[in-house]
Amino acid sequence: MLPFAGLMNLSGKEMAMLRDALCEAFPTYEELEMMLAIELETKITDVITVRVPGKLLAWNVVQWAKVTGKVHALVHGALRQSTANCPLLKAASAHLAAAGHLPPARQGPHPSPLLPPIPVAPPPD
Repeated sequence: MLPFAGLMNLSGKEMAMLRDALCEAFPTYEELEMMLAIELETKITDVITVRVPGKLLAWNVVQWAKVTGKVHALVHGALRQSTANCPLLKAASAHLAAAGHLPPARQGPHPSPLLPPIPVAPPPD
């Protein structure tokens, strides 16, 4: 069995939650395009064939990730690349982890289970 095989079983509500989280974290086409290129090494034009408005764009990305089994990479890549504090993205990640669709995020300064925690030095005396 493939790891994270359950990712293809996302409910419609979970897909909508992830869509809204992506819209909040990456409000422009260019920001979502950059995140996909950096984190998933995917051209946005490989995901969609025509440029569409934000919510529809994010929906298409979520559907693509679900079909290709890349939801895990999408969620954790979005967490790494998001420059803003996006409560909805964090909530979506936590919900998907609790539902068994993602491994739980590590506690600490970096939320991704794919990268080691960032050491925090004690303040100087």
